[in-house]
Amino acid sequence: MKFSSCKEKEEKYRRLKQVIKEYRNSPGPLIQILHRAQNIFGYLPKEVQRFVAKE
Repeated sequence: MKFSSCKEKEEKYRRLKQVIKEYRNSPGPLIQILHRAQNIFGYLPKEVQRFVAKE
């Protein structure tokens, strides 16, 4: 996964955390979260998949 800066990576993960927070109390949100993660990162690298699984 390439980022132009560390700040860019942090911003993308911050946005993803917000998405996870939005869906936290919804039943079965995994597909929606992964779709939004793909929109944020451009694809779904394993690092992002692990992050979603842990959150």
